[in-house]
Amino acid sequence: MLKNQDLANKTILKSLILSLLGVNFSCFSQLQPPMPDYFAAIDAMRTQKKGDSVARHKPLLLLLVLAKISAGHTNRFVFEQIEEELIHLLEKFGERPRTKIVAHYPFVFLAGESLLWHCTLTRQDLPNPKSLSRSAVLHQVGHLQPEFLKYLLQGRNL
Repeated sequence: MLKNQDLANKTILKSLILSLLGVNFSCFSQLQPPMPDYFAAIDAMRTQKKGDSVARHKPLLLLLVLAKISAGHTNRFVFEQIEEELIHLLEKFGERPRTKIVAHYPFVFLAGESLLWHCTLTRQDLPNPKSLSRSAVLHQVGHLQPEFLKYLLQGRNL
């Protein structure tokens, strides 16, 4: 059973992501043409749970990427170039107490949220996904899916 605080933190992270996307729930029915449900994909984002805590690696990576794109960064992220920033976010907001920081896992595994993210290294490329090494990810490239980025950029000032 998850603690109420962990559930609240996960909800806060998802709310931050949705607010960055400029969500106005009253206008969903007016979207033309119909778009894939990015909001549901964010809401359903799989996060690792251990005991009473929830890992926030994927939402924090997504927030970092959205913030960088909002600041003018291209939609191309080499893990090695954003690793330090992601580690800082994980240390400050996302890690469970007394755990080792593993920033390379969300970079690859966020691609499981196929509407949102793509990485040049996939689970299928790995001989053993549970033993993903940092060195295998260092030079990998990730990006928001083109249709997701296009959706974000349409009138949302990103």
